[in-house]
Amino acid sequence: MSTTLSAPHAEAQALNPSRIFSDASLAYGILRFAFGVNIFGHGFIRIVNGTSVFAAWMLKEMQGTMLPPAMVRPFGYVVPWAESLFGLLLILGLFTRASLVLGALLIAALTFGTTLRQDWGVAGLQVTYSLVYFVLLFLREKNNQLSLDAWLGRKH
Repeated sequence: MSTTLSAPHAEAQALNPSRIFSDASLAYGILRFAFGVNIFGHGFIRIVNGTSVFAAWMLKEMQGTMLPPAMVRPFGYVVPWAESLFGLLLILGLFTRASLVLGALLIAALTFGTTLRQDWGVAGLQVTYSLVYFVLLFLREKNNQLSLDAWLGRKH
């Protein structure tokens, strides 16, 4: 007897209300949503305050490191938009996998800059963000039921 589900049966199981509202799916959805709000908030307020203000702050913070201003300034302009986009997508549960992977790479780049400044307290906090990205990505495949990805029937 085969344990493989046919495509229609697998889809029906994926949309099963008892699975959608399981504790694991609810917990995952709440964490993904809350984390998305956090990331979105970082970017949104930086856009509202002016991306040039954030880019100038980042340039000042990175003075004295090996990173050239010609690299830091454009990165400072991109970060708020990337945070806003990734955060919004996580809130919605849309393109969740890509948002988690790209967000994790963004936090890794930010952590690299933070370690060049030898700001170990902030670097430690950034590792916490990396851990949340890891947990969400690790658990996404089976628990991302409360999302637009699931509603649209998308796995990746």
